[in-house]
Amino acid sequence: LAWSMPGVAAQCDNEIVRVFAPTSELVSRVCTVVERAETRLESCALRQSRALVIRVSDSPNQFELMGHFGTKNNEIGLLAPNDLAAVLSSNSAYREIDMEQLFDSIVVHELAHAFFANTPCGIETCLAGHEYISFALQFWSLEEQSREAIISALPTSSVVGIEWFTDERLTESPEVFAANAWLHFSQPGFGCGFIKAIVAGDAVFPSEDE
Repeated sequence: LAWSMPGVAAQCDNEIVRVFAPTSELVSRVCTVVERAETRLESCALRQSRALVIRVSDSPNQFELMGHFGTKNNEIGLLAPNDLAAVLSSNSAYREIDMEQLFDSIVVHELAHAFFANTPCGIETCLAGHEYISFALQFWSLEEQSREAIISALPTSSVVGIEWFTDERLTESPEVFAANAWLHFSQPGFGCGFIKAIVAGDAVFPSEDE
């Protein structure tokens, strides 16, 4: 995917993540989110061991994505907060919250993809497994009021097992998939312990053949 080349660049304090963005304020914002997210992701056995580039664009790309992680170049592309509303559907549950909060949560979502890709199971896990981790950690990063606003706008169920999370359901409704991932993750006995099991290969999501 092609993301436009913004004009400001800086290395975050962890010296692993380099950010390109239209303004220095956005660069600083992304680095702050990265720093805050690293500790939480590490508690779920997700760590970044190689250089990672994050590019923030103020021009909606041709695929109208809010964010994307590219495994080949180990880069994250993000759409700037002021431009997120332009790619959301009119009935998107994400419209219930502030776009800057949404942006911060998308940073966490894509970081989770990047960090999980560093693990052996991150290469083998199906799309639903990748997105379960990223959505669960994205929703965890949101303020409780914002999280509840999104969930209230969606037809979700708090009682789903791992068998519910399939590539087909992800394609049908990414937002419902996201909310259910959080509701499953936040149940007693799951949380980071469950993500650690995924990373270790002990928890396996349904394959398309099942």
